[in-house]
Amino acid sequence: MVTVVLNKFSSIILDGNLRINEDDTVSFVVDTGEIVSGMVTKICGGKKDRKLQVLPEGESHEEVWALSQIKEGTLKVIRQNTENVG
Repeated sequence: MVTVVLNKFSSIILDGNLRINEDDTVSFVVDTGEIVSGMVTKICGGKKDRKLQVLPEGESHEEVWALSQIKEGTLKVIRQNTENVG
């Protein structure tokens, strides 16, 4: 499970000082073994139940993933959005 260290505007800072911003492209593995890769369109939920809304690459639908579903150590930023970072 991934733990939120700081929640600031449209970004979060996770364990290991990994910063995730809305519009970043990320990749991670969920607890079922599925690999998810796409652009973060929204960060939502409370501190204990934070979720990433992701538009998977090549898809026209968005998926919502709870941080608790993401296997520890698998969340990576592929491309970071540097505009409008809070």
